[in-house]
Amino acid sequence: MKPSYLESLERIKDEHNEMSKHLSQQRVELEKVNLDKENMTRTYMTYHEMTNTMRGDLRKAEEINKRLQEFIIQQPLNFPVMNKCLKTQIRSVEDKKGKKKRKGKQFGGAQPA
Repeated sequence: MKPSYLESLERIKDEHNEMSKHLSQQRVELEKVNLDKENMTRTYMTYHEMTNTMRGDLRKAEEINKRLQEFIIQQPLNFPVMNKCLKTQIRSVEDKKGKKKRKGKQFGGAQPA
């Protein structure tokens, strides 16, 4: 049995409508994927920029740290008076400790009967 011309035409229309519907769904899905891709690309670029900024900031901080360390190391050479002051303070603290130890020995020892 051979299908009639109208039946064939109707079947072709139905298939065309199905394919059009499927194509529309695929286009919508493709649009969603493209939007997601665009958002992910923006996010990646933002993180990339943040990473580069942080690397630059880290390099600056390392350079500042290096300069400060060099400055601190050179200070005793540049300020001998300060060095003497520190030595005087250290001696006074040690003297106070020594006096406290001597007082402790006087009162903590054996008492005469």
